[in-house]
Amino acid sequence: SELLDWQGRGLSVMEVSHRSKEYMEITDKAEAKLRTLMEIPDNYKVLFLQGPLISEILNTKTEKKQERLIKQSLDLARLSQNLLKGEELTSFIKRSFEMIK
Repeated sequence: SELLDWQGRGLSVMEVSHRSKEYMEITDKAEAKLRTLMEIPDNYKVLFLQGPLISEILNTKTEKKQERLIKQSLDLARLSQNLLKGEELTSFIKRSFEMIK
C-alpha cells in the first residue's frame, strides 16, 4: 500500500521530510485540488496545519469541556476564513485566553 511504502521507497509518506521536493509536490497537488473543490481564489492562502485539538477533544472526559473545545475548533476554522467578526471574534479571543490559563 502507498501509505506504508510510498513510491516504492520502503517508508511511509509521513516519514518523508516536509522540506523535500517530493513532499512539496504532494502539498502543491493537494492545494490545487482543494482550491478547485472549494473555489478558493488565488488571493487567499491555503494553510495545512496540524491540529492537536482533535485528540484533546477525543481524550476529554467531560461533555462540557468537549463542547467548549469543539466550539473553539469550529471558531478557529471560521477565523481562518475571516468569518469571525465583532462579538464572535471577541468571544473567541476571550475563550482562547481562558483555555491557556
